[in-house]
Amino acid sequence: MRRSILLAGFIPVAFEVAMVYLPFGYSAATFLLFSFPRGLPATFLVSHALYQSVLQAALGSAAALAVGYPVGIILGLVGFRGSSFYKALVFLPFMLPSVVAVVGFTQAYGLRGPFSVFSNGLSGITAINAFYNAPLVALIVSSSLERVNPELVLAAKGLGVGGTTSILRVLLPFTKGGATVGALLSFTYSFLGFLVPLAIGGPSHYTMEVLIYLFLKLGEAPYAILLAMLQLFPLFGVTLIMLYLRGYSVSLGKLSSRVQLYTLKGWRSAAVCLVLALFLGYELYPLFSILRYSLFSPHLLGGFTLLLQASSQGRLQASLSRVVANSLVFSLLSTGITFGLSVSASHYVMIRGGTRWFYELTLILPLMFSPVTLGVALFLTYYGVAGSSLVWLVIVSAQSSVALPVSMRFLLEGLKRTPRELMFAARSLGAAPAEALFRVELPVNSQAISSAAVMAYAVSLGEFAATNIVYIPKFTTVPIAVYSLLEIRDLGAADALSLILVFLALIGYYLVFRTGSAH
Repeated sequence: MRRSILLAGFIPVAFEVAMVYLPFGYSAATFLLFSFPRGLPATFLVSHALYQSVLQAALGSAAALAVGYPVGIILGLVGFRGSSFYKALVFLPFMLPSVVAVVGFTQAYGLRGPFSVFSNGLSGITAINAFYNAPLVALIVSSSLERVNPELVLAAKGLGVGGTTSILRVLLPFTKGGATVGALLSFTYSFLGFLVPLAIGGPSHYTMEVLIYLFLKLGEAPYAILLAMLQLFPLFGVTLIMLYLRGYSVSLGKLSSRVQLYTLKGWRSAAVCLVLALFLGYELYPLFSILRYSLFSPHLLGGFTLLLQASSQGRLQASLSRVVANSLVFSLLSTGITFGLSVSASHYVMIRGGTRWFYELTLILPLMFSPVTLGVALFLTYYGVAGSSLVWLVIVSAQSSVALPVSMRFLLEGLKRTPRELMFAARSLGAAPAEALFRVELPVNSQAISSAAVMAYAVSLGEFAATNIVYIPKFTTVPIAVYSLLEIRDLGAADALSLILVFLALIGYYLVFRTGSAH
């Protein structure tokens, strides 16, 4: 039994060491000790890229918190018919790759005109970052409120504290941890922005991620590794804070224990409906623009006609069917690997509580390594060893290592809320730790399972930066093909291929949503 527990804890750490720590350490040692760059990159170039990374992250997290926090409060406090379906709709954009958002915002707001501020420059980057991260903030905050004991509200009302005062003094303190985690995740994802600033920001808004990628493409691997090491420092503190914070998750589906805490009437009800409608419109309008241009511009199914032409002319680097199959197979494999490793790591932490802090730190630190940094390290370490036939394995491993830290944290936080009495009862009846995990803990934590699975699937399906560095043409994925079409300004074909990517996200999202619904 002890050996199986140790093995469960060893496998996730060994995976992260092989896919993150070892490649980065090898790349740093090889190219900095034996091929140290002659001189440093232009100070202004690096300082400007670092400034843009921090600025875009700060603005993106602030916008996501400003938009998502009020919506999360509403979803957590007010019950209404169709609330679980509404949550599913608003979380859909987080499932989509960043390239879909670039295409959607470009078509929705145009490249010129009064609304082009949402699709160009720093304001466009901030708008897309908020588009992605505001739903995550909203659902983390609402999940924090859904776990509040309704008796606290009743007790407050019994003491004469009701209405707005009870919300401010009794309930909002429960959202501080969730709001902080949402803001930190938004900061991290915005700081690691690659495709969005590359596609719509222009050289004046290039981030550290873009600069690392450009140095690698120019054959200056030592410079790329040096900048990747510099980029670790701002994210180290964020990672430690996330490790310290507890009790956050994403609740997908309907909670069987959900109690409606407040009922709104009159103008308050109208105001809440307006806020929810505006938020939903902001999240879905770019997707409707993709749908409209794919199906009806310049004629019926015009976008798909252009897509088939692009496929036949080789502009996708592989056939359309192979590109779609690559994305689906890679994302499913990566999701399976990530979820299996998350279960294994969470099980070990729950059993061996004494050493879990250092263990969790080992697994969450890869969050500091950006996808571009990871792609550079994997390319320099394994590309020559794997050979062209095994590049797909490097791609799947890269996607899994990017998704594992966040997926494991969401699953672990859910498992920690399992009543200990259930586990004691299972163990007293002779159940082994693994049997108790699969027959007691996981079945009663469908919300945690859905949180971990949706994070893994979203990251895997939309992963672009690391894949873009290590792939070869026959392993082209849909996000890479869409970006290739954007580079040649074939927006019609890009719309149609983006719609296929939305459909792939919906398939996985539907299955995850059904899992997250209470039985």
